[in-house]
Amino acid sequence: MSQSQPRDIASAQRLRLVRTLLSIGFYVLCDLVMAFCAWYGLYPLFPLAGYSIGVIVVSATFLGLIHSGRNLRFSDPSMTKAQTIGSILLCSYTIIYAGPLRGTFIYAYVISIMFAGMHLSFRQLIHLALLPLALFPFVVALASRHDPAGVDWRIEFVHWISLWVILGFTTVLTGTLSQLRASLKASNAELKAALARLTEMAERDALTGLYNRRYLLDMLHREKNRAERSNGSFCVCVIDIDHFKRINDTWGHGGGDIVLRTFAGLAARCIRSTDLLGRWGGEEFLLILPETSIAVAESCILRIQRELAHVEFAALEPDFRVTVSAGIAPCIPGQTMDELIECADQAMYAAKRAGRNRVVKADEQVCVK
Repeated sequence: MSQSQPRDIASAQRLRLVRTLLSIGFYVLCDLVMAFCAWYGLYPLFPLAGYSIGVIVVSATFLGLIHSGRNLRFSDPSMTKAQTIGSILLCSYTIIYAGPLRGTFIYAYVISIMFAGMHLSFRQLIHLALLPLALFPFVVALASRHDPAGVDWRIEFVHWISLWVILGFTTVLTGTLSQLRASLKASNAELKAALARLTEMAERDALTGLYNRRYLLDMLHREKNRAERSNGSFCVCVIDIDHFKRINDTWGHGGGDIVLRTFAGLAARCIRSTDLLGRWGGEEFLLILPETSIAVAESCILRIQRELAHVEFAALEPDFRVTVSAGIAPCIPGQTMDELIECADQAMYAAKRAGRNRVVKADEQVCVK
């Protein structure tokens, strides 16, 4: 899991929590309206208490799932469909006892569908909108059993037809907005992916996939500033593939590319996750080792050389082997980046002069201040 993934999950959970709190706010407002109606004798107290208990149970359930992270186990961690169904059922309960206010309370269905439109697809939204339309006749039937004199089926039929019209229009409008939002989200994802590709192109060498010279220079300056602030240290290694011109002359640039890519992959596997390896230019590579002594840096290069000695380049020639020469330089206080790189570069050339396939430390050379 990348470092950005936990942050993305936490951000998504916060958004889900906010949406759930908004739905709870809607429940509370409905509760207040019902309490106001009950104050004037327009709504019975017992159903009001039942609705309040239902709100507490539903709210506690969804808040608990999000807070504990158990919602992440579901295919839809937002639980939008479940929350909408819960809201529709609570609304249906209030409508049973609404009496002459039934036409007012059915608008809670519309709000529930609008909430669902923030996350669900158009098709899912249509399926949810059919639920209150199917429930309403049964709700009125229950209301008729509770208060036969308070139900006029002609008026309730008008309420039902009105609910079809209002929910139909709301579903189409909300679904269209949902589709636009999904399209915008997809476009943003494409833009984000394109930006990531451009960033990678700006930071990576196209042939080897390692960091390029520009990025390495930026990281060198950052590492130098960090080391100066914390009185830390780091080392720089310049690594050069031996007899690379001979490889190109013998097998062409295609053969040279094979050697470069193979070495880059091997070296990247031999270093730590905190180290930075990049192609400095041609057959030269630069390795930055933060918080590392020159002795540890030397052991790292020796490990790369040992692993490289076992690599066969059968595509070029059976039993063909590649070696590298390397120079290591520690960052000295007061030293510029150009001086540090030149120091490691001179150490690398000293390794070449000593017979190649060697590691030379800059503290053995005159280039250290």
